[in-house]
Amino acid sequence: NPNVTSIGVDNEESIRLAINYLRSLGHSKIGYLGNALEAYVYLQRYQAFSKVMTDMGLVADESVMGYNYHVNACLSQHLPRLLENGCTAIICSHDILAHSTMFYCNELGLRVPDDISIMGHDDIPFCRYTTPPMTTIRQNRPALGKSAFYALSCQLNDVSLSTHLLHAELIIRASSGPVP
Repeated sequence: NPNVTSIGVDNEESIRLAINYLRSLGHSKIGYLGNALEAYVYLQRYQAFSKVMTDMGLVADESVMGYNYHVNACLSQHLPRLLENGCTAIICSHDILAHSTMFYCNELGLRVPDDISIMGHDDIPFCRYTTPPMTTIRQNRPALGKSAFYALSCQLNDVSLSTHLLHAELIIRASSGPVP
């Protein structure tokens, strides 16, 4: 549709950054926790995780993946299965879920990142203040806003853009470390 423009971050690139970083730390059993797939961005991240893991020859099935609309249900239903199946690192679809995962792992007696590495996605401001500070994927919000303004300006001048994806940036902090 020439009247619709999509602006976002390349989720496959962002997931690839996360997985490559975790692999560089020695992780090969990487899990994924996400929000319900009704939201397009979470569906993209879920599919990207499956594709990138498969491309790298790593396990990408329900034994290492889980999603739910509610954070508590995601943690209680899926996190135990990921841990039982030997995941040494978990990528979460967003930072709130990653923070909750770190907290829940702590309650289970697991030390982040000594026993398990946790990564978020979005780099919301509180990530640097979590305990430990959260490794995450940053979306450049000012660039997203400028791109959206540019897209709107183009639309108002009858210029079609279609899709514009920005690059993501890996922000390394203390919630990820070498495989135990």
